[in-house]
Amino acid sequence: MISDARPAIIGALLLTVLASAGCPSPRDQAKSAQTITVLAAASLTNAIQEAADAWSHRSGVQVRISFGPSNALAQQILSGAPADVYLSANERWADALAAEDHIQQRVALLSNRLTWIAPLENQAGIADPSEIAKKAQRIALAGENVPAGIYADQSLRTSGIYELLADRIVRGADVRTTLAYVERGEVDAGVVYATDAAISDRVIVLGELDPTSYDPIIYPAVLLTGASPEAAGFFTFLQSSEAREIFARHHFVALPTTAGEKHDAGRP
Repeated sequence: MISDARPAIIGALLLTVLASAGCPSPRDQAKSAQTITVLAAASLTNAIQEAADAWSHRSGVQVRISFGPSNALAQQILSGAPADVYLSANERWADALAAEDHIQQRVALLSNRLTWIAPLENQAGIADPSEIAKKAQRIALAGENVPAGIYADQSLRTSGIYELLADRIVRGADVRTTLAYVERGEVDAGVVYATDAAISDRVIVLGELDPTSYDPIIYPAVLLTGASPEAAGFFTFLQSSEAREIFARHHFVALPTTAGEKHDAGRP
């Protein structure tokens, strides 16, 4: 007996019609479902979001990003939180991850600068940083364990004015919170990264802090142990010319890097 082939033929035709109509194949569906997790310093919010969007559009892989204080994000990783890529605003917290063997690859990706800012209204009438000690009653700095706060503390101590200002300091959980304090006029002045000051139309820049008064600001990018191949692709993209252009638009200084540079296990 000859079997009826019509059901098979109809099924094949339906598959062809669905494919031509743009319905995703199982392989395409799997690709679209791929997601990597990135933990990034708050000061990188705008730049990393734009870079992630550009890479996702190209790769089809979604990037889930959590922004926050570098120290808190590092502690999450040390406590076992799942993540593929970590971007810190200083090397201290990347070093902490390296000490616990959480790093697969690492590069020094970006640099930044510190600047004094005041609210747009500037009710204290501060003309430049030399008047802050005299006119500012409340001064916003990032937390003492947050990179922006560490750098700011170093600068104020090196300049010999920390003790003079100590009882006026208000701490933000991260540098974006610090920026918000100044924007809302809750303080008379604050110290943030130059990149943060550049994105706000609610503050005025009083002047940069002396870059020799604090450690060089280095943003390491870290590919974490156990990261997926897709995460490795994003890690490499962050070092590309396209990503460097994105970072430059957000006023970061992109450092010379070698894509995929191996982490030096002997690094302190």
